[in-house]
Amino acid sequence: MVIAVILVTYFIDHVLDKKWLTEYFIRKGIVPKAEREVYEYGFAITIYTIASTLGLLLLGLLLGQFLGGAVLIAIFYTCQSSGGGYHASTHLRCFPTMCAGLLAGLGFSLLPCPLWALCALAVLAVAVL
Repeated sequence: MVIAVILVTYFIDHVLDKKWLTEYFIRKGIVPKAEREVYEYGFAITIYTIASTLGLLLLGLLLGQFLGGAVLIAIFYTCQSSGGGYHASTHLRCFPTMCAGLLAGLGFSLLPCPLWALCALAVLAVAVL
């Protein structure tokens, strides 16, 4: 599992090249040369978000909890967009942290706990946010 996380992170950082993509759009006349850095940043964020989301969904699928994983990912992204949260300094730190959060969330859902208690916990979490 750890090796898969490292491989996905390496793939995101080194194989999916934002500079090549930006250069392609500059050659086609779609992106002005003066805005190269802005587009490189935008492509990097977009590529990372798509690849990491697919990696997290794959993790949920491998654990037999695809739907639960998808719901947790949606909650993570919503909370991070609206409330901030932990921001790792590199993709190499971010993706494993997201995997750990997903594993913790999916593991928590396996605890023998009544549905009302899980709902109460969810309401409390939203209230804190």
